[in-house]
Amino acid sequence: MKFFIALALLGAALASSHFDRSIERNIQESSFRAGREYRYLFNGQLSAGLPIPSTPQGISRLQTQVNLQWTDGNTVRMQLQKTRFATSQQETNSMKMLPFERFEEVDRMDREHQQLLAMPVEFDYENGLVSEIRFAEDDQAWSENIKRAVINMLQVNILKKEKHDGAEKSDNQEPTFAFTNVERTLEGECEVLYTVEENQKNEEQRWAKSINFDKCTRRPYIHHVQTPVCKDCQQTLDHDKMSSTVLSYNISGTPSSFLINSVELRSQHLFAPISEKHQLVSAFTLNTMELIYAGEKKSEIKEVRNEKTSDLVYNQEWEWAEQQWAQTGEEKYLRQMPQWNENKVEMIQKMFSLMAKQIEQGEAELEAAHTVARIVKVLRQCNEEQLEQIYRHVAEHKDEKIAEQLRSIYFNTLALAGTRVTIQQFVDKVQSRKNITPLKASVAIKTLVDMRYPSLAIAEDIARLCESDVASSFPALRQSCWLTYGSIVNGVCGQTPRVFVQKNGVKMCPRDAKQRIVDKLIQQFESASSRYEKVLALKTLANAGLDLSVYPLEKIILNEQQETTVRAQAIESFRRLRHQMPTKIQRVLMPIYLNRQQPQHIRMSALHQIIYTQPEWPVLSQIGNQLRQERNQQVRAFTLSLLRSYANNESPCEQTFSSRVESLLNNIPFSSQEIDRFESVYGKWSTYSRRHQTGVETNFASLFTSESVLPTEMMASLEGVLSGEWNQYFAQVGFTQQNMEKIIKRILTNVQEKGLEQIVVRGKRASGSFKPTEFLSNLLEKLRITRRQSSEQDPHALLYIRHRDMDYAFLPIDAESIPEVIRSMIQGGRLEIGDIERVLAQGVHFSASNAAFLYETVRRIPTPMGLPVQFTSKMPTIASVRGQISFELEPKNGKNFDGLRLHFQAEPRVASTHVLSLTVVCPIAEVGTKFLHQAVLNTPIDTEVKMLWEDKVIIRTLYKAPSDEKRIAMIQSRPVTFTRTVSPDARQYPESVEMTYMLQPHQQLTQSLDREYKQIRVQGTLNRPTNGRIPQWIVDNNVEVYYNPSVEQYEAVLEFDMYNTHKMEKNYEKEYKKHTGRKYLEAEPEYDEEEHQEQITKKFEWLQNEKVYKHIVKFDLKPSVFRMEMEAVCNNDFHFCKTQVRGDELTASVQYVYPQTPKTVEELKEQKYRQLVVIGEVNYGENTIQINVNGQQSQEQKKFVKQIEQAPEHETLLEASRLDQYQTVVEYELEQMPTQYFTRYWNMIQAYLRVQYPWTSRIESREESSRKNIIRATFNVEPRQRQTVNMTVETPMETTVLERVELPFQLPTAQIHYQPRNSRFEQKPIMEKIARHASKQANCVVKSTKIQTFDEVAYRNQFTPCYSVLAKDCGSEKNEPRFVVLMKKITEKKEWKNVKVILGEQEIEMYKTQEGLICRVNGEDFEYQPEAEMEKKQFNLIWLNKNTIKIDSDDVTVQFDGINARIHLSAFYRNQQCGLCGHYDNEKENEFYDAENQENTIPKFAKSYLYKDSKCNYERTHFEKEENFRRIERDQEDQEQEMNYEESRREHDDEPTEQIAVVERQHEICFTQKPVLRCQNGKSQESKKQKTNVYCLPSSNSWARRQIREIRREPLTQWSESQLRNLREQPQMEERTVRVPVDQKCEKFDY
Repeated sequence: MKFFIALALLGAALASSHFDRSIERNIQESSFRAGREYRYLFNGQLSAGLPIPSTPQGISRLQTQVNLQWTDGNTVRMQLQKTRFATSQQETNSMKMLPFERFEEVDRMDREHQQLLAMPVEFDYENGLVSEIRFAEDDQAWSENIKRAVINMLQVNILKKEKHDGAEKSDNQEPTFAFTNVERTLEGECEVLYTVEENQKNEEQRWAKSINFDKCTRRPYIHHVQTPVCKDCQQTLDHDKMSSTVLSYNISGTPSSFLINSVELRSQHLFAPISEKHQLVSAFTLNTMELIYAGEKKSEIKEVRNEKTSDLVYNQEWEWAEQQWAQTGEEKYLRQMPQWNENKVEMIQKMFSLMAKQIEQGEAELEAAHTVARIVKVLRQCNEEQLEQIYRHVAEHKDEKIAEQLRSIYFNTLALAGTRVTIQQFVDKVQSRKNITPLKASVAIKTLVDMRYPSLAIAEDIARLCESDVASSFPALRQSCWLTYGSIVNGVCGQTPRVFVQKNGVKMCPRDAKQRIVDKLIQQFESASSRYEKVLALKTLANAGLDLSVYPLEKIILNEQQETTVRAQAIESFRRLRHQMPTKIQRVLMPIYLNRQQPQHIRMSALHQIIYTQPEWPVLSQIGNQLRQERNQQVRAFTLSLLRSYANNESPCEQTFSSRVESLLNNIPFSSQEIDRFESVYGKWSTYSRRHQTGVETNFASLFTSESVLPTEMMASLEGVLSGEWNQYFAQVGFTQQNMEKIIKRILTNVQEKGLEQIVVRGKRASGSFKPTEFLSNLLEKLRITRRQSSEQDPHALLYIRHRDMDYAFLPIDAESIPEVIRSMIQGGRLEIGDIERVLAQGVHFSASNAAFLYETVRRIPTPMGLPVQFTSKMPTIASVRGQISFELEPKNGKNFDGLRLHFQAEPRVASTHVLSLTVVCPIAEVGTKFLHQAVLNTPIDTEVKMLWEDKVIIRTLYKAPSDEKRIAMIQSRPVTFTRTVSPDARQYPESVEMTYMLQPHQQLTQSLDREYKQIRVQGTLNRPTNGRIPQWIVDNNVEVYYNPSVEQYEAVLEFDMYNTHKMEKNYEKEYKKHTGRKYLEAEPEYDEEEHQEQITKKFEWLQNEKVYKHIVKFDLKPSVFRMEMEAVCNNDFHFCKTQVRGDELTASVQYVYPQTPKTVEELKEQKYRQLVVIGEVNYGENTIQINVNGQQSQEQKKFVKQIEQAPEHETLLEASRLDQYQTVVEYELEQMPTQYFTRYWNMIQAYLRVQYPWTSRIESREESSRKNIIRATFNVEPRQRQTVNMTVETPMETTVLERVELPFQLPTAQIHYQPRNSRFEQKPIMEKIARHASKQANCVVKSTKIQTFDEVAYRNQFTPCYSVLAKDCGSEKNEPRFVVLMKKITEKKEWKNVKVILGEQEIEMYKTQEGLICRVNGEDFEYQPEAEMEKKQFNLIWLNKNTIKIDSDDVTVQFDGINARIHLSAFYRNQQCGLCGHYDNEKENEFYDAENQENTIPKFAKSYLYKDSKCNYERTHFEKEENFRRIERDQEDQEQEMNYEESRREHDDEPTEQIAVVERQHEICFTQKPVLRCQNGKSQESKKQKTNVYCLPSSNSWARRQIREIRREPLTQWSESQLRNLREQPQMEERTVRVPVDQKCEKFDY
């Protein structure tokens, strides 16, 4: 309140400073009296532009003489005389009243306009308040509003003096008081604040009045906006806080007898789409009215004979007529609108003729987009007869090709106009199929989604088209029609940001009309005969967004008899109601989400919609509580990622909700691994520039369930800010499916069994089959394993596109919609491509033109000058494309094909303009400011692509360049002020007079562009404002891109020539020996260089006998543009590889060699050198970089290996062969510029380390720098978890150390163990490799007494002499499983096992004996030989080493070492596998399904998979012992593993070892100078004290504390030179002799 008082007083103090004192004043009266005349000079000035000083404004100027005559009583007659109107687009100072002479006066004001403004008006004026206004019967709304603006200046509540707020005044100050009241003003019925300052000396009072727009019960404004309104921005978008109006009065006299001497009004309306800080444009009104005559009547003002009265609030008859004309098509409303032109047909015809010339010239021009916007504007005022004349002109163009494009654009502009008359003509032409195809109609009709004035009548016209025969015959048109129908209904009946003109209590969408629409769509859903029809009805209902649809949608959602897809679509149908009925949606969907019995897809979809409603704390608390106890891993992962994305969201519309979610997550413990381990995820990525008021946000979601390996739903969306305009839910694309993996699995099975080359041919053949073995038949008969059946729903999918939260289109995919050629392949046949080849060879010719508004937003509010201002944001776009595409298969007449030729020719043209404008709407002359962002794209394409893949893959691309220089793109931003004078008899569209305004040179930085890049030339001008208040996008910029071809065509050749036999060269060995023996750190100890070189010699001798291949990749862009060749020489298992890259100025090479690859742990232990050596060199111009990397094992890694030696052989080998320490030397010679870049980035990295890791990083300067241009570095990775790293980097001047840094992910490390080759797999075509390994990810580990299932559930298990089923294909449609894996215990005394694998007709048996591991294939022994491999049709058998064998098939892989087994299974068997390895559905809570597919206890579960025959016996009580069969929780498993590690470690720690000891005293820390005996386990059984020399430091020394931590983590056997140097440099270091305990015997532990 105090703020408004101060503002009002300031305005009052300045009130008299802006009047023109040159006018002669004749004041004979001291108060308003009956029978007297009062004349005022009214000056009005309305400017539109940026609220920034010194920027040009579009200004409207009005001056008139106001004659007031008081009749008997309180009636006042008023007439405007000598009215003048002027405009300006150059003035910059709009905050003060400028002389009328500085403006350009409208000379030829229409006579009708002059007569309207001169018509008299009467009103009641009592105690300063205005009421009962009577205008002349022939007056029009716009003229009445200008007169209201004058009357508004006279209203002052002179009698209302109730003191409301004020301060006590001293004797020297004038008395003041303030009060509030509700008044009807021109701008609405609002609360106003009066502040009065009395002047006792001259009996003159200064009154000030301000309007509180926050407290208005009625505001006359219109808001047509397509985008949803965010909660955080709603008040800003309503403009309540962005509007201010203050009036200042000079009044003389008393309350009963007063006279207004002068009035000044200042008003400003700011348009800020995002926030108050981002004010975009403003409309500033300055009105003054000064008394120039008070005395006798000079002439009598005519009496107004009109009984109809109105109030002071702005009259919206003009806007009402415009709205009603668009919604109803009744011409009476058209006649009520100001007819700014009578030759509309001729105007449009000329604009289409101009467009025809542009099409004929084949160029896309900026003017084309403007022409479309102008045509739409005129069409909105055309009646049915005028539209028919325009249509005949467009349809009768002499050139049929041009006429076709003009007709297409015309039908698009009809839809863009969006009046009922234009839509009726559109519907009639579509139904009669005149010059518009159903396909084009289905595209054009989508424009109506964002129409300005939707109505139920228009919706019924569209429904008539939806139910017509032409729509029934064309499903695409029918779908577009119904989706558009729903969107139009939403525009009328839904809760949208649109604000329409309301009059006489007429409801645009009464409740009974909404109920009829809902009943109609629900009836359509219930009578639907297919899933597609049901989904179409639900999506129409979703677009409609009617509140009455909640109850029928709730029934569909809760009806579990409906398909999951239908229920999910019903949940999605709530999305348009999430801001209107958030509480109701939460009440419906929360029970769905909390119910674990509901399908996972339904639960996640429900949660997604709940979060979109931005729930309050009670709902969020329930979600958090459910998250803490959620057992379903996919639902938990999706919930966590969804909440985390919102907590980290930067969207300006969701900051309040983001803070609530962040607080919730702070109380829920979770790790990133919980999200990353599972596929169900929701992610957000956003960036926003406050300076440019532009940003973008992308959302991504994938929903997986345990029922499918494919995602059940995937979604990606885009939203953001463009030039200050918030575009929420701008675009979204999604995919949902059920059981589609059935189809994919059949395809992959065909590929795996027959091979791709046997399926895709030009002729058809029959397919084969296989039969199970006799043993398998007996197994199935005895165990009676129930087949695992997935959902009974037939495979189907749905691809959808949404725009602005409306379903735009969707594509159903099911068995009926899949083409016949693919269906034949799925059903087991072969893909006959002969027919396809003939169709492709004919090619496809296409031609299309389209005109659209990507969006259109309109806001109109009245100003105190009586004229409304209209803020428009739109993006008219016109695009056309024509061309052809054809395919050919190579060779043309062969049995198979090994090549493809594609020819694509197109001429796309696009012209688009993003327009932001603020216009003063007036039938006399329009004035305003607009910001244009324009783009033109004109890029002809003529390309031929040929691909061959017989011997090597060659991709050859030919591009034919244009013959002449061509402008291919132009981007322009241009701020302009404009004026437009309307002439009713004009025969062309009235063009506005524009002036591009530019900032002063000191206000901007200018950069001229004129650059050439071979065939590309870029020219233009870029400006950047220096004032931070001025956004970048509103300044003048222009960039043009020209293409000037120097050749007729370009040819790009990409060639892959892989696996060419090559002979190992001798010089490779020399290169590696040359780089050995170097020190990686200056403090590194020396090692035996000769022995190391001997190891390299042995390695290369072994490589001489290996298969070595050369791989070549070439890329050549002709003529002589760019060329690059990459050549790699590698052995078969890639343990040696040398790669060279050669370009125009770049040469690079990198080569590496692994050490000898051990096959067993014993071989690894005997191998002294385990170093991976990498050598690289890069040369670019005068810059050279040489890199040498040495990977090896640290002492910590070797200790870790000792701890895991009890693990299975192959697992131990995998972990023991990891290299965790990497040492690097970089030598470089760089030019000055690269050196500066390197120094800058390295300093940035160091600064980041100081901030992020202040306690674990340090940077030390070097006193004596090492050789220049050398960088040495060492990286150590913690071996167990591989998420902690130590790093040391030595540059010539300093050393950077980073210790124990935790990373959020697991680091990959090199492994040097032996990896067998799979020659069968290597020989397969690449497409078959992809088909086979589409997804093989699940692992089951089987040990003697423990099994870890495919879903990572661990439990105790005891094997018997009878076979138990570990894994089996239980989902085959026929009773012929593709695989079975069984295991049994050979003897009770030993843990030796027997594993049998059945793959179709093949049987592999493996078992442990005293002699070693035995393997039999179909009864025949397969003996061990190094790298022995057996190849069969269905599998490969590989000896990894003498103790481990591996079976590799297309579906399952089994690895066995005689005791333990590891099984890898394809993800396509999810929910279709059974056995002791678990249910396999990515869930941990329903793992133990027995052979009859019933969840059971672990003992009964294990017993159900026991195969009992006459050859095996077991104790009947075996399965009754619960300790043998129990689940192991994760923490128990970790605890047991730690105990095993400790037990293993302590077995080697029984004897004391020599190490540096630490002695901590009260105020100091001492270290022994030489190592003494200490127990590694820290438990001494016997010790004695002896005198020892020590180094002592104060206990506060940071180096000493750090050294203690390092010694406790890793015992120190001796001091290194660098450590000793650092120790002796420490302050207050002392050497002395003390008594130190020395361990003699260590305590042993028994477990």
